[in-house]
Amino acid sequence: MDFIFKEPSIVYVKETVPKYQLGYSFFLVYQNKLKLIENFCTKTLKNLKNVF
Repeated sequence: MDFIFKEPSIVYVKETVPKYQLGYSFFLVYQNKLKLIENFCTKTLKNLKNVF
């Protein structure tokens, strides 16, 4: 979960948004990263299937 704090948007959120919304922001960023990873994996799998 370390990588989340390196994002500039989170620093901005931290300073402007109330604490109870912080957790949700972190969750959204984390969820987006998971989706990106998931998409990348499925694409890679499809490409591998085409190769073999």
